[in-house]
Amino acid sequence: MEPFDEALDRRIWSLADTRLQWHKRIAEARRAIPKEIETNVATLVERHRELDAASLTIVEDDVDELVPEEDSEHTNFLSLLILKSRNLGTRHENIQDTLQKTAAENNELNQVFSLIDPCRKKLKQFCRRYLARKNVVKESEKFI
Repeated sequence: MEPFDEALDRRIWSLADTRLQWHKRIAEARRAIPKEIETNVATLVERHRELDAASLTIVEDDVDELVPEEDSEHTNFLSLLILKSRNLGTRHENIQDTLQKTAAENNELNQVFSLIDPCRKKLKQFCRRYLARKNVVKESEKFI
């Protein structure tokens, strides 16, 4: 008959307990995370609807001038198309402005990096020389 190993028994029970705790955490996450995602997506959809409604506010006089009142089925569709075409012009201008700003910032960053790169190389050379004097080259090359 083999002797009973109490330390091994405690270790086994400890591992079993840890496994059970992990299973509980995973189960809780599987229940909670989809609900959080659902609420986040629902709020985002609602925000998009509000923004779309705000960007498509219709001035009734403009729509009445452009679309006859007799054909009510097509009125909403045509007014939506007219408003979207008006919004496309302003969106296009906004996109152009953003693109110009991005290009300007890109040029600035390129100029900064062109100034920084030689300095970085000189610093690296200096560090290697300094460390070579201190006989620490082999260990420090990992960090440079």
